[in-house]
Amino acid sequence: MRSGANIVIATPGRMNDLLEMGVTTVADVSFLVLDEADRMLDMGFEPQIRKIVEGMPAQHQTVCFTATWPKAVQRIAAEFLKKDRIVIDVNNSASGDLVANTSVAQDIRIVTEGEKFDLLETIFKVCPHN
Repeated sequence: MRSGANIVIATPGRMNDLLEMGVTTVADVSFLVLDEADRMLDMGFEPQIRKIVEGMPAQHQTVCFTATWPKAVQRIAAEFLKKDRIVIDVNNSASGDLVANTSVAQDIRIVTEGEKFDLLETIFKVCPHN
């Protein structure tokens, strides 16, 4: 990380630890991805996320992935997202309420380290490049 990285995956707290230790910087970050954004914001990670965003360049893109998007969390997230943001909502609620989509299936597979590649190849139907 000290010599740079194209992708860093970290919890907000761990990312702030790395920033405070001087291991890395967010000064050149182009994309910030918040997975489970609703849970992170709802569970009180707002200060840690805010600290990360404050160190980033003004011209960056933030993407939030979430299964639900309650109004209270939307208000907090709006501070991290651009005003002209695009929202893609895969919602199956007739009332328009933001709820988890029940047509999304999760498939959990427990495999050994040696089985991972073969399983991914099967799932994604990866063809070798010639």
